[in-house]
Amino acid sequence: MGMMASVFYALPVTVGETASAGDGGRGWVFWLVLVIVVVIVALLLIRFPSLREKLKRMFRGAKRRWKIMRLKSRIKAEQKKMDEVIGQLGERAWHEGILPGGSDALALDLKTCDVEMRKNETETGKLAEQIAELNARLEEFKKKQQQQIGGEQEARRPFDDKLRMAQEKLREVNRVLAVKEKSAAALVAQLAAARTDQQKAGADLPPMDEPNQAERSKAALDKEIQALQQEARGLDSAVGEARQQADAHNLKISALENEGRNFGNDINRQVRELEGGKKRFQEAVRQAQEKQRPLFASLGNMLNDARQEREGLEPLYGQIDGSARRIRDLRAKVSELEAQKGQ
Repeated sequence: MGMMASVFYALPVTVGETASAGDGGRGWVFWLVLVIVVVIVALLLIRFPSLREKLKRMFRGAKRRWKIMRLKSRIKAEQKKMDEVIGQLGERAWHEGILPGGSDALALDLKTCDVEMRKNETETGKLAEQIAELNARLEEFKKKQQQQIGGEQEARRPFDDKLRMAQEKLREVNRVLAVKEKSAAALVAQLAAARTDQQKAGADLPPMDEPNQAERSKAALDKEIQALQQEARGLDSAVGEARQQADAHNLKISALENEGRNFGNDINRQVRELEGGKKRFQEAVRQAQEKQRPLFASLGNMLNDARQEREGLEPLYGQIDGSARRIRDLRAKVSELEAQKGQ
């Protein structure tokens, strides 16, 4: 005890000195405290044997409880496996017409479930066929409509080309016409300025029947402008005609697309309604199967007790016996461990 007291007395001074060394000494404080705690525990165990024995019992008890918990978990898994095999036994026996004595009421309930399942499965199949037929109709309609739209697009292409070429030509004519008109305006201004200068100088103006070079150029330019204007009017008319013919095909394409959308929406609406009915019948089938599960389990337990010898049932009997044997062994181990409690 004197040694332990000296350790306790030395602890604050050592810790204080170490802590005063700054942040770098904190790791040494931890290890020093850990060593001191280990030494104290060792001294206590040496000094008090009863404490050592109590700790041993505590660890043995924890280990025993952990083993029991694992064994019970294995028992639960094995029991679940055996219950599944018993259900399979009852299901196979029912489908093969193997019924033990005293199972008349059980057979009646199973038959009722079978009738309900077959009825709902038949309705599910009918709705599935209708859905497939509607989807096939929709695909056929889409294929036909794509062909019609493609035909309209092909018929529109020459008018699109004609429209594009006429618009390009019209832009070029209008560009040249603008240049010519600008030149004509410049000549008019030039002639007006020349006449004004002649009048101011008192010179005689040339006779009207003898036009000068500028006037002859103006007259020729006016003819070119008139020709270009006439050509522009013709091109403008061609553009309008080509656009009208292309728009006629565009209207047909739009009508086909609208028809396709309406038809698709109608088919999809019918499919959704049928899918809803199909899900309801499928849910009815599932519920009938859920009703059969406990019935198959009951029939399987009856057969397992009766042990009717049939070739198709022997493998399932073997699986059930194996699970039962493993469960017995596991429960025996649990009992053995529980009997050790308090030791």
